[in-house]
Amino acid sequence: MKKIVFWGLMFASLFFIGTAWGESFDGGKVAQVMEINLSSLRKAHEAVAAREDYNAAAAFYAIAHADRALLEMSPPQGSKADWDRLFHRLIDTALEGVGAAGEHNHARQVELLKQLEDIRNAGHSEFR
Repeated sequence: MKKIVFWGLMFASLFFIGTAWGESFDGGKVAQVMEINLSSLRKAHEAVAAREDYNAAAAFYAIAHADRALLEMSPPQGSKADWDRLFHRLIDTALEGVGAAGEHNHARQVELLKQLEDIRNAGHSEFR
């Protein structure tokens, strides 16, 4: 019985340690996501300026979807908790942009684009 408890605790510890550390940093994956973000942010700006809410929503969603993949890895520097917090903020802001587009709220879409750029810049200064 003691062996079962011991191995159970060892397995649980390794699982939680692995989960907390996440995958190692993958520069290629990050570069791919950043390309998607740059392109999608450009498309969102164009769509918001043209008041094309459907296209704006699609661009905001593309940002959220792409950045979700980065939650699986650890940053090249800095803490995993800060990395996760930043990407959750970015994802939540992008999804809020989808909602603002669905509500045809142009002013809010403009605000959210600025927030996305601010979050991106903070991420670059902290993790680059």
